Amino acid sequence: MFTACLILCLAPVPRPVDRLTPELMPGKWESLWGGTPSWFCFLTDGTYTYGTADDPSHCGLWEVRAGELWMMERVVHGTTWIEYTVELKLKAYPTMVGVCRGGFQTAVTLRNPKRFAE
Repeated sequence: MFTACLILCLAPVPRPVDRLTPELMPGKWESLWGGTPSWFCFLTDGTYTYGTADDPSHCGLWEVRAGELWMMERVVHGTTWIEYTVELKLKAYPTMVGVCRGGFQTAVTLRNPKRFAE
């Protein structure tokens, strides 16, 4: 019993997050994009990949601007770039829920980040 209590007492407690910063993003995140189960992999070099079970081929650039996630994705068939801004609520971090804007509006959820080994 003492061992179980000691393990629970030593478990890390996520720190409260008031504002999105670039340090919070790197890793592979489970996501819902407009209700579609998917994943995002945000790399520290400012690139990301995104995929679903049916289409794992999206990629682009990301950065945090004024506390919002900004993403730019290249359209697969062409040279056009699409810019998205995602406003994420951090109250339940590491689960973040918000809205994507940029030509359309859709609900976004990012959760359960798997951090990369350094």
